Amino acid sequence: MKKRLHTSIFGLMLMALVACEKADPELLYGDILGYVTVYDQDQYMLEDLSDVVVKLQSNTLQTETMTNLSGEFAFLNIDYGNYSIYPEKEGFVRSMGEDDPVHHLGGYSPTRISCSLNEIPRFGLEIDSAGIESGDISLWLSIIDWDGNPKHWYFFRCFFSGSPEVSKDAFDLHSQGWIFGQWILEGHYSAHLTNYALDNIDSDSIYLRIYPEALGQGIYAYNPESLGKASKVLAVKHPSQE
Repeated sequence: MKKRLHTSIFGLMLMALVACEKADPELLYGDILGYVTVYDQDQYMLEDLSDVVVKLQSNTLQTETMTNLSGEFAFLNIDYGNYSIYPEKEGFVRSMGEDDPVHHLGGYSPTRISCSLNEIPRFGLEIDSAGIESGDISLWLSIIDWDGNPKHWYFFRCFFSGSPEVSKDAFDLHSQGWIFGQWILEGHYSAHLTNYALDNIDSDSIYLRIYPEALGQGIYAYNPESLGKASKVLAVKHPSQE
């Protein structure tokens, strides 16, 4: 009985080895197809989606291609495995959360992906006035160098510090803010932020600087490359000094 069992197991293993040898090696390779959508600073999709550089990378492969007029791209005959996709266009950044590895199975069915790029704002913002009360920050802002067509909303990142040298590279706290394009009134608009940690800044004044921010960034984490022009620094009396 044991001899028959051993013979059966050996036979199954032999059949598996033969099957592997006969497997079509082309099934280990396949195409990765995708497209990139590109939006300007006012969140309108560009008509011409060509010339976006798309990079494909893994531990064993690094290659790149370009999109066509419709934003489509293709990597052909790619070995199965996990890959990272990086679309790049000067003046644009990728939306956060789209950088998960692509699991490519190979075979006759292509792996399909999509991603997007958002323009780094070309306009600037200035803080005309600001007030802080119990962690609530009220801002009155001016928009400059703006020739767009308002649509939906615009984001900005506000940096706080006890030092007048506050910037995106030197700060104590930061918060994301936004305004509706429809609320822009002759180049001015109001905005509100909340940051209850401002009381922890040990200074008689709190210094603020803001940057317009590309669409698709995180609330708590941010990409410094997504920020546009820096505003001038504005000093506000610390709430504890009121």
